[in-house]
Amino acid sequence: VLEGFLLSLAWMTIMAVPMAVMVAVLTAFGRLSAENEIIAAKATGVNVFSLIAPVLIASVVVALGLFWFGNHLLPAANHRLKVLLVDIHKIRPLATIEPGILTNLPGGYTILVDRLDPRTSEIFDVKIHRLEGGEPLQTIVAERGQISSEQGDQYVRIELLDGEIHELDPNDATRFNRLLFERHIINIEQGQATLLRSDGVRRGDREMSLAELGAQLEGRREEVSSSGIEVVDGLEGRLASLLDQADGETPEGGAEQARSERARALRTAESNLRTQTSTERQTRRLEVEYHKKTSIPFACVVFVLLGAPLGIRSRRGGIGIGAGTGILFFLVYYL
Repeated sequence: VLEGFLLSLAWMTIMAVPMAVMVAVLTAFGRLSAENEIIAAKATGVNVFSLIAPVLIASVVVALGLFWFGNHLLPAANHRLKVLLVDIHKIRPLATIEPGILTNLPGGYTILVDRLDPRTSEIFDVKIHRLEGGEPLQTIVAERGQISSEQGDQYVRIELLDGEIHELDPNDATRFNRLLFERHIINIEQGQATLLRSDGVRRGDREMSLAELGAQLEGRREEVSSSGIEVVDGLEGRLASLLDQADGETPEGGAEQARSERARALRTAESNLRTQTSTERQTRRLEVEYHKKTSIPFACVVFVLLGAPLGIRSRRGGIGIGAGTGILFFLVYYL
């Protein structure tokens, strides 16, 4: 748990540092203005920009450091955190259950819950599927239930209330069994006794450096281009076939064959379009992560350019004013 918390500090730092810069600049310049130091500086011939310049230089240094942190340490920390959660899932599979997310459990079970009370371990609107050979063998639905386990026990107990069990007869596919129950208990094996460290987990978009994201983007763009060419080629081929049929006589049974070919061509085109849309969506996600690598660190510089004039004009230098305004600006910037 401590390791997971420490690894989570990486992405928190990326968000916190620009906001901290904004709060610091607003507070510092607001206090200078409130105590008439800005007026005194102007009266002695000191240009206000000479007061902002060292802060601006410091923000550039912080932005460069944050960029290095986000490009090298953050991806590694995010990847280690994901691997750790995967390993925790192996030893305590029920510890990673989240509402609305399908979770695989030992014994061929998958569970989906609509709501989970972490304080009492109660679950609501539960759906459990038991698979065998990749095929659904049994489906259990229940209005509510509870997860419990004893210290040192090998099994976790899922107690379900007011539900149904649906299953196909494995010997007769025409028979379907439906069982109503008031109380049903499922024992799920806890997993291995100790936490085993694994590797080889695939990296996600937030676990890559700028160079790795660039390579991924190049491959995705080539996929989008090739899938678009496939869609165009398929439609052109279908159009040429229709024109050939229009020029010649339609043989007996040709109308039915033409309809079949048209339906097949449309299905192929729709499949290619879905593939292209999915690839474009993945490409956009990678592009967002690619630009976040530079845009979030650069926020340090932006916030000095915004915060210094605002602080000078506000004439109020309390930490509350600085924190409130800083958080507001950061939220707008981040969105």
